[in-house]
Amino acid sequence: MRWIILTGIMLGALVLAAGSYVALWYDTAPASQLAGVGAYAQVPPNPYNTLAQELAAREQALAAREEKARTAFVERRDQNQLVLITLVSLLLLALILLNFIWDILRARRTLKHDD
Repeated sequence: MRWIILTGIMLGALVLAAGSYVALWYDTAPASQLAGVGAYAQVPPNPYNTLAQELAAREQALAAREEKARTAFVERRDQNQLVLITLVSLLLLALILLNFIWDILRARRTLKHDD
């Protein structure tokens, strides 16, 4: 039983050591070995190769303006809904009060005619 446990510990240590070696090699290996074949060149900035950066900046500015417009629209829509709900509520209140007043007036007229 001890031999099985000892063998398991030794195999575990071997696996950990191999994993550390692979990670160490990966961290220290040059980029050409990791990526296969490749080349690196740098071109001085000119109007053509800076266009992508300008477009990205414009896209970010446009996205910010769209978000600002969207939030303004949502706020206006919410405010309009609140005004509409308030007006409908006041209209219903006025109709209920008008109905109540007409009921009282009709009840008074029927009392006068019954006397």
